[in-house]
Amino acid sequence: MMTHTLNLHWSEELIQFLEKETGLSFSTLTVQKLAGDASSRLYWRISAIRPSHSKKNWVLLETEPFLEPKDQFPYINIQTHLLQYQVHVPHIYAVAPSLGVLLVEDFGDNSLEKVTQKLSPKQYGKYYFLALDELFKIHFEASKPNPRCLAFGLAFDTEKLLWELNFMKEHLMKRHLHLTLSSQEEKTLQSSFLHLCKTLDAQPRYFTHRDYHSRNLMIQDEKICILDFQDARMGPCHYDLASLLKDSYVQLPKELQEELLKYYLFEKNKREGKQTDPKEFQKIFDWMCIQRNLKAMGTFGYLHVEKGKYNYLPYLKPTWNSVRENLEKFSEFKELYALLQKCFKELS
Repeated sequence: MMTHTLNLHWSEELIQFLEKETGLSFSTLTVQKLAGDASSRLYWRISAIRPSHSKKNWVLLETEPFLEPKDQFPYINIQTHLLQYQVHVPHIYAVAPSLGVLLVEDFGDNSLEKVTQKLSPKQYGKYYFLALDELFKIHFEASKPNPRCLAFGLAFDTEKLLWELNFMKEHLMKRHLHLTLSSQEEKTLQSSFLHLCKTLDAQPRYFTHRDYHSRNLMIQDEKICILDFQDARMGPCHYDLASLLKDSYVQLPKELQEELLKYYLFEKNKREGKQTDPKEFQKIFDWMCIQRNLKAMGTFGYLHVEKGKYNYLPYLKPTWNSVRENLEKFSEFKELYALLQKCFKELS
């Protein structure tokens, strides 16, 4: 019965772990490697046909062995915090720290991205509103200070935001596109990036998922279930909104984007008991989208030059189009826009 579509070395220790936790013989299990998006972690679907003919699935998350207390391992630590606020994250069934594996709940394959490919915007729009409902729990409930949660010791501060943009410069501009920048061009990039990041750093901080996009949001029983949350940190609420509404993988219609932003702002005002200036909120959202999308482009360049992954390159053009659309709105980014237009002309 066992079919393996993988090259993982199944040690006796790992086999014993799976047999103990599933209650089934390894010979009756089907193992399938899952696409992990841009993550360096590996994921495997463990499936079994029980004698009653009901199918049971688990996901085996493979990472580096960890020696620290289990509650300090990021995936476990962040999952524990989010569960306190009824955020739909996978249940953890078992952990083997010395093997670097976790056996967790399987949310299936029906991602938000896949739904947008099957349905019209009017039909899939409801799932984006559900995604915001989950985000409200994360931003307005899970942001309550918790000294045991690792995310509260990390932040999207100027240093981190600037690091992400310099990562893009190095891996996309210099290594993928083979660009050589003049000293003046370097100064333009750095001064513009610094201004952008300082402005974003000045915003109030919320608990942020960090990668809240269509490939990490699964639909199960008409609920949004959330993956890849282990890198959470504090930051502007606009960061997760930019990830969702200006997603590299799904280009939402502008009308739907506007409706979703209005819904978010309405809920924010209601929950916080104060009014947010909609124009200022829109401006910071647009600036956050510039940073977030440039960071994504850097990741795509890195995956190509370092990992030999070409499948992310088609997303460079639509992501650059999103950046360009926002840069055009602001006179303070005139020089940056002109420079990036020149650098990314082959993406236009």
